[in-house]
Amino acid sequence: MTETARRLARLGEPALRARVVAVVLGGGGAALASAAVGLHLAPRPAAVAGAWAAVLTAVAAAAVLAVRVRRREQLARMGALVESVGGARRGSVRGLLTPAAAMGTSGALFAAADARGVATVTAAWNAARRRLARESRRYLSIGGATLAIGAGAALTAAPASGRTAAFWHPVATWRAARAPITVTPDRRAVRRGDEVTLSVRAAGAVQATLWTRAPGESWHALTLSLDADGAASRRVGPLESDLLVRVTAGARASDTARVRVLEPLFAGELEFLARYPAYLARPDEPLVPGPDTVVLPAGTRVMVRGRTSAPLRAARWIGPGTGGALQVGGDRFEGAFLPRRSGRWTVALEPVEAGQAVTPLPPLTLAIVLDSAPVVTIAIPGRDTTAPLSLRQPLVIDVRDDHAVARVDIVSWRVSQTGRVDPPVRERALASELSDRVIVQGELVLDERGLLPGDTLRYYVEAWDNAPRPGRGASPEYVLRLPSR
Repeated sequence: MTETARRLARLGEPALRARVVAVVLGGGGAALASAAVGLHLAPRPAAVAGAWAAVLTAVAAAAVLAVRVRRREQLARMGALVESVGGARRGSVRGLLTPAAAMGTSGALFAAADARGVATVTAAWNAARRRLARESRRYLSIGGATLAIGAGAALTAAPASGRTAAFWHPVATWRAARAPITVTPDRRAVRRGDEVTLSVRAAGAVQATLWTRAPGESWHALTLSLDADGAASRRVGPLESDLLVRVTAGARASDTARVRVLEPLFAGELEFLARYPAYLARPDEPLVPGPDTVVLPAGTRVMVRGRTSAPLRAARWIGPGTGGALQVGGDRFEGAFLPRRSGRWTVALEPVEAGQAVTPLPPLTLAIVLDSAPVVTIAIPGRDTTAPLSLRQPLVIDVRDDHAVARVDIVSWRVSQTGRVDPPVRERALASELSDRVIVQGELVLDERGLLPGDTLRYYVEAWDNAPRPGRGASPEYVLRLPSR
């Protein structure tokens, strides 16, 4: 390399570095601007792919331009600049960049020319440096401005947000764009008049079209804006009939989902029956549900059977006490329970379909009447009295019960005038008489009891009904006095 070329290289070195930096800055700005476009358009797969292609192109172009700023081209440009600034003849400096041997010129002549070239470069050094400095500042300003614009555009696209995450993962975005889209109702079956929430997912899409219709109708379209994950939700309703839904996004389409509107469950062929305790000897009787009170003897079992408009999961008695479960088979139910407390009793139905409304069954208003004990009255003599001279006291006993009298006994005991009390004597006055009222004629025979003048005979009458746990009733206690001699 000639001395003139070395001088020109030192003269243009700062400008060369500035030019390379300006090219890098400009390429970086172009890459950031391309990325900003991709960030704004994410997660569209085509936009993301195009933006990355533009980014790589900008980087490659900047690298190529930086490499093309070759030193020889820079020396020739510096020679032309020195010739212009120093007022030298055109080509007088640029012709000294090649050594004498390469040009076929004598060494002495070329050395003299090279010395003149060096002198020309030295004379024009300061003026050339100023022009190169202005030129470098212009290049750097353009490159810096391009970088600032690209960076600003990229920052305004919120590069750290959820939606722009698709830009930083182009392969995943491309795969997501080919994934199936779905629409999922929060419930597959609802009551009439309810609303349903539809969850839409279309990865890699910004918008989707939700299509809805009722059976027999045409489709209705609704545009949905999707979030960064390609998801959205929409509440639809109130529903009066079944709903069909599907989603499309570009060339992709979801399967059609169906939301069923459940008709209220109701019971028909309903029958209530009272099965009385066996000791009452009464046939089964139908019961009429409703607000009117139904009086039932304690121990009566209530039977129920019916059929519903839809399959049942369970059925049970509900009331002021424990009712128990009923037998269920498909759309039929039946069973019995023994009500022990008065109040409103009804049958609660649980359909197989969750969320299905149930029409309440009419209640049974029951009054449970416990079996009462017999009421015993001694009509004759009906008071304390003196024993007759015949020592045979006639008795007329009146016994009443709400169902049937099963047994009547006369209980008596002697009390001596000295206060001694003999064991009581029980005499059967009636047995196996199943009637709700009986009149019993009995007799107390005193001469068989060892009574002495001044003694008394105390007595009363007991009666039992025919209940499984027999109820006992007793008359007041009366006294027969034996006169003193």
